[in-house]
Amino acid sequence: SGAGATSGGAAGNSGAITSPTGPFMPGPCADLFADDLFPTYELQIAPAEWNALVNDFNTMQQNIDAGRNYHPYHALAEFRYGDEVVRNALIRLKGWSSWRQAVNDKPAKMQFVIAFNEIDGNGRFHGQRKLELDMPRIDQTYVRQRIALAYMRAVGLPAQCANNARVFINGAY
Repeated sequence: SGAGATSGGAAGNSGAITSPTGPFMPGPCADLFADDLFPTYELQIAPAEWNALVNDFNTMQQNIDAGRNYHPYHALAEFRYGDEVVRNALIRLKGWSSWRQAVNDKPAKMQFVIAFNEIDGNGRFHGQRKLELDMPRIDQTYVRQRIALAYMRAVGLPAQCANNARVFINGAY
């Protein structure tokens, strides 16, 4: 798919629990991260909001040089997962270092954070405050991070929940 979704660590889960490995070990992964699932997320974003995200992406180095080391959130008109629709989610760019990397002449690809708790502090989607849509540029298999995180969780280490996903923005893959 070229996209991975992670929970953002313990903060992305519905809450930390006390476990034999410590108080910050995240609980079980949300159903969105089931090994046998290949979710499709459909995002609808107004043209002005999309253009602002694209501008942020294309001017990232100038933003860094100017000391603006943040990515602002933008309103999503709609976040859809199957029959479920969320209309109060926000989106922002994720990352600073990998947006310009090119591998085998592939163009740079945006990475995103979808926030369900920025408008409503109690907002959640399948128990998640945020979903990170990551693009592991140096992992052409798109599974190394997912396997490593699953292994870490299996041996009792705190690690993000992860899954691969398809992402459509305004109908485009």
